[in-house]
Amino acid sequence: MTGLITSDLHLNENQRDQHRWDFVCKVLPRLLEKHQVDWLAILGDLTDEKDNHSAVLTNKIVSLL
Repeated sequence: MTGLITSDLHLNENQRDQHRWDFVCKVLPRLLEKHQVDWLAILGDLTDEKDNHSAVLTNKIVSLL
């Protein structure tokens, strides 16, 4: 069984941090497929802020996962 661990993605809606979304939406799926990963653990901070996230950000993260 193969696993992949990543951490502290700090996702947010700030355009300045688009590279984080690029990793999650483009790079991560390729890694999962290439290495035939059975499970993924996201440790640390998934979002940049503690709470009060917009519905847009929340829905984007939920649809991604």
